Amino acid sequence: MQTDDNATLRARMTETGIGYAGIEGAWWLPACAPFVLPLDQHERLYQAARAMFGLLDVVGERYGTVEGEQMGLNALLNYKVPSHLIGVHSRQPVLSLRPDFQLSAVGVAATELEICPSAQGYVHAMQLAYGLRPDLVPALADLVKKCGAQAFVFVCTVEWSEFWWEQLAICRALADYGVRGYVYLSTPIHTLAEQVQRGELWQPPIFGVPHKPALWQDDVLARIDAGGFAPYVLHDLAAVSPSSAIYFRFGYFDCFSPLLMQQLAKLEQQGAIFLNPTSFVYENKAVMAALHLNALQKDLLQRDADAPQVLATCIPETYVLARAADARKFADATISPERLCHERADWVLKFAGFDKGNQAWGGRSLQIGAQHNEATWREVVAHYVDLPFPVVAQRISPSQQVDIDFYAGDDRETLCNGTTRLRSFMFRDVTSGGITIAGSHLTISGGTMQVSESSGAVQTPIVFADNPLP
Repeated sequence: MQTDDNATLRARMTETGIGYAGIEGAWWLPACAPFVLPLDQHERLYQAARAMFGLLDVVGERYGTVEGEQMGLNALLNYKVPSHLIGVHSRQPVLSLRPDFQLSAVGVAATELEICPSAQGYVHAMQLAYGLRPDLVPALADLVKKCGAQAFVFVCTVEWSEFWWEQLAICRALADYGVRGYVYLSTPIHTLAEQVQRGELWQPPIFGVPHKPALWQDDVLARIDAGGFAPYVLHDLAAVSPSSAIYFRFGYFDCFSPLLMQQLAKLEQQGAIFLNPTSFVYENKAVMAALHLNALQKDLLQRDADAPQVLATCIPETYVLARAADARKFADATISPERLCHERADWVLKFAGFDKGNQAWGGRSLQIGAQHNEATWREVVAHYVDLPFPVVAQRISPSQQVDIDFYAGDDRETLCNGTTRLRSFMFRDVTSGGITIAGSHLTISGGTMQVSESSGAVQTPIVFADNPLP
């Protein structure tokens, strides 16, 4: 469908309660209409989801075992990981994943397997604003019920608290589907409110927002009251029975105190189900490099004959950056500094996690060989290989360029040759193993390969259809 104007779109999204830091409503440039992809792309996403969950199953089952030691998996995933995290591994299966895909001429390529994603509230708001049938909130509510639970709990780090408005909006939306939703913040809400008003948090430049816009609301408690969000703010994790709730950890292990991580692990021991289990291995980008371990490939093949080929197609070559002397046990999953320097134009580098500064997400640590000359690239490689946390190299995967109409104020403009990120939420039924794809949306940026949500990026929901929308 074609919506009326920018004001209409933004008003519909603001009504859902979404926001980002001090911004109320959408903080991106709204596309003028949903983006249409052919139906076969949805099938490719389903195949990718099935294979990716299969990969995480093998990793989850083998890590920390004798088999994991023999195949090199333990050494690979432990490489440069902080010692207090090594061995912190739940045996619960991963039930939720949101890869970051690039559109390409041959399908989709997942550059990230995001285990702690945001954007749940944003895509729900977009689906409603563009007059589409919402699928993310119903899918999440259905998963909660199939797990035999009645409540859904976001456990949110204060380090990413800018996103918490969209999580409150999701909780309010879940109520329409018979599920109680809560957001638990890792610091007391009154403390957050005071820090924001004192200018200690949420002060641009922050992720995606370089400058504070004219309309900026920093009264957190007033916004909670105005949005009717108070019933969805959870002040004490113990107030919800772990056997009655499904949990989602919004933040990596670096983001939470050891005490809170112990609380989450205790919840699992008491029977709580996490969409993203309390295990560090899934938030380590080195998990994509595990595909180069021969024994792991054989394990995958025995479980699903199609999985290795699907993963080879939809995940670009990914290796851990390491010197040969450091990586004997997982040599097949590494790339040398010398090779990277020799093949500069073919690779990108990024933090694999555990940098203690949240630079491993949102494209913050991304270094693109093709955008360097030989001297500066050699400097980057030399610096990255000596970092005290893991780094991965990934073969560059050219994005399909698209043109898209969007609203800038009241004007319609066209972004030409934009670079894309397709993001879909993938849920797995704990009872049957069935997979649901929901909340697909597209982020488009111009003039850069570092595509992520921002006030200067275009975003739009995706419709899968073989015919254009009227």
